[in-house]
Amino acid sequence: EICACLVGSEMCIRDSLASHWISRLSACKTWEARACAVQKQLDALYMGAADLLQDPKTIVMVTALDLIKLLGLYTIPFMCLRTIDVSGMTLLSAQMMAALAHVISNAIPNVAGLGPYEVAFLLIFSKYMGAAETSSALILYRVSTYFAPFLVSTVTFQIIQCRAHRAVSKWRD
Repeated sequence: EICACLVGSEMCIRDSLASHWISRLSACKTWEARACAVQKQLDALYMGAADLLQDPKTIVMVTALDLIKLLGLYTIPFMCLRTIDVSGMTLLSAQMMAALAHVISNAIPNVAGLGPYEVAFLLIFSKYMGAAETSSALILYRVSTYFAPFLVSTVTFQIIQCRAHRAVSKWRD
């Protein structure tokens, strides 16, 4: 089957494979409703991707936001190193090593998302500083990229839930 899509043949192969397995699941009565829901979500995803590809302004905006996000993410190790008083590393070199660690971590198999980056971080940064400094920087990095956003999102979720609960209470009264 030849797919006419803008994102390449790999996407077409994956789409047809996903559709194949969803159709096999829908043949089983117990999975029929779930398979239908998954197929609807996939169709919505494809339509959204097609809409996105038609709007160059949105593509540029998403790319710019992603670059800003990555720049911030790659700056965090430098700030962690400064926090523990490790000197001699420039911002650019720390960002390059963090980017390299991310590339390496994407090639290492993982189970829960934690682990490969830590290995890559230790391998790369330990060449330029001692084990204690590298481990300390890694712990600070993980706290700032995993636990801090978790806490912020938990507080934000609670605030949104409280507002929604108050709005429902006012509506009922």
